[in-house]
Amino acid sequence: MAPKKSKPAMTKTAPQIESDSDEPTQSQEASQSQSQEFDAKAIEAVVQKQNEQSRARKAQRAKEIEATKKQRIDKIQRKMTDLKKAHEQELRTIQAPKIARLRDLIQKRRDIDNKIAACWGHIDQAYESTTQQYQFALGGRLEDLG
Repeated sequence: MAPKKSKPAMTKTAPQIESDSDEPTQSQEASQSQSQEFDAKAIEAVVQKQNEQSRARKAQRAKEIEATKKQRIDKIQRKMTDLKKAHEQELRTIQAPKIARLRDLIQKRRDIDNKIAACWGHIDQAYESTTQQYQFALGGRLEDLG
């Protein structure tokens, strides 16, 4: 909506006195000078007032624009935060079964690693006992032979 234009103030002009001569008298010249000075001051005052009103309207509009901009930014930030929270919740919901499965697999791997370590222990014991049996048998044979 465009602001209403103010009408310039009507200025009073001194009535001109008609004289028989073509040259104006001193009082007429002074009257015209005062009238022109009054007109210039009135016009200057109107222009200055118009400029001040224009600046005030611009400042007010700038404040309104800034407030609207801030409201929109705040609204967008709230929506972003809400969407981010919803996304994180959905991600947790989707990932929860996967994480549980990974934990199960890790536990199974640990169990298998423990069983393998135990088997290697049994194998080492079996080698040692077999080695001891061979040594005992060879020791007995060497005594028989020797």
